[in-house]
Amino acid sequence: MHIIKIVYINAKEYDMIVGDDETVLEVKNRIYSSFGRELPVEKQHLEFNGLEMQDENTMQCYQIDNYDKILVREMYGISVFRPLNLSSGQSNERYGLIVHKDYTVGDLKLMLQRQFGFDITRIRLTLPNLMSNYLMDDVKIGDYDIFAGSTVITMQVRIEIDGVFSMEVEDDATVEDLKIQIRQTLGLPFPQLQLNGVILQSNRTLQSYQIPSHSHITVLDMYFITCMVARTKIGITFHLPYTLFVHKGNTFGDLRLMLQTKHGIDMTNMRFELLDLPGSEPTDNCAIYYVGLDADTTLYVSEN
Repeated sequence: MHIIKIVYINAKEYDMIVGDDETVLEVKNRIYSSFGRELPVEKQHLEFNGLEMQDENTMQCYQIDNYDKILVREMYGISVFRPLNLSSGQSNERYGLIVHKDYTVGDLKLMLQRQFGFDITRIRLTLPNLMSNYLMDDVKIGDYDIFAGSTVITMQVRIEIDGVFSMEVEDDATVEDLKIQIRQTLGLPFPQLQLNGVILQSNRTLQSYQIPSHSHITVLDMYFITCMVARTKIGITFHLPYTLFVHKGNTFGDLRLMLQTKHGIDMTNMRFELLDLPGSEPTDNCAIYYVGLDADTTLYVSEN
């Protein structure tokens, strides 16, 4: 016989005498009858040293000794819904899970994989009141207030491309993978992707940017222009060509910075000239699309 500590769901500890040949199920029944019959046997989850105790095993199986602690957890059911239509948020497939509050979100994913065959590399979990944010894998579900009867929704990553079309991509896909699909679908040779004003780097994954489902990503159609930059040597002025990779939203200030940082040109006393508008000098905050700088356009840069 051993005196053990039962750590109950209210976090209080109670002494209980158990025998080596007493089964886990028998201990559960004693817990039910000893503590006000508030926690039915089927809702009990007993743990010892981090291991779930199986109903048919005896105390001796776990080498229980005096003053060892057995943790009692309350199990409850939650519903997981898989959306029928990701763009409308409708749901039709329901899956039931039996959990306790100290399970993590990652634990839920593993249960969905083992019990229902989910591909957990392609899903994220969210709550109805947090549809724009994913639940973090290492956070306990109790910290998200996921209790009995709660609803969790699984979401596959879906990207809305600037109102032109939408596509589903795997969360571990890289930005370059998405660019390839855009090239194939829209025929844009050099797409650049922008989210909330930030240019997405080709070698990074979408997951690393924590992009939520239904995000709107701006596709920037990149193209080349040529800047003919004036140089003066021995009293002779000539122009050298420099190629810039731009999109229509770039400003002349952006072009000035590109010429300086990428080509080492001192732009302090330089100005842009528009051949179609002689005598005019665009300001730095003027977007290049506003003056019609398209692909393969040549722009002159002269000394003041």
